[in-house]
Amino acid sequence: MSLFYLQVRRNHLTLKSLETQKTASGAADFSTQRLLIGQFFVAEFCLYNLVPQFFPGFINQLRRRHLRHDIVIHAMEMLEGGVSQVEQRILQEITVAGFPKGYHSVYADPHPLSDDTVKRIFLMKSDQVLTAIDLKRA
Repeated sequence: MSLFYLQVRRNHLTLKSLETQKTASGAADFSTQRLLIGQFFVAEFCLYNLVPQFFPGFINQLRRRHLRHDIVIHAMEMLEGGVSQVEQRILQEITVAGFPKGYHSVYADPHPLSDDTVKRIFLMKSDQVLTAIDLKRA
């Protein structure tokens, strides 16, 4: 099992492997005026194209599909009023094509996270959107 950290900004995704420290970024027109991810398939495809950079070659692609890779999804913009259940579900669902097996945790805050904080969020195993307040409580 490996842990990934996905930062989601307006029309921009950054994926990082905490195991290898490798980072890949992609941009696409998936945000709308009201939603961070308003065009689901565009965002999903953008992320799907980043994943092979972490798993080059045919054998690694098979491993990616059959082994568990967990991901912390960090919504960094358009957080006014919090993240709704629908937005949470969208954030989780865009990762399914790239990471079909694994746990998906959502965090919402405008500030980037350290690797240790990402690991802490993952260990919380929350099915709710986590925020900085939740990290202070834990």
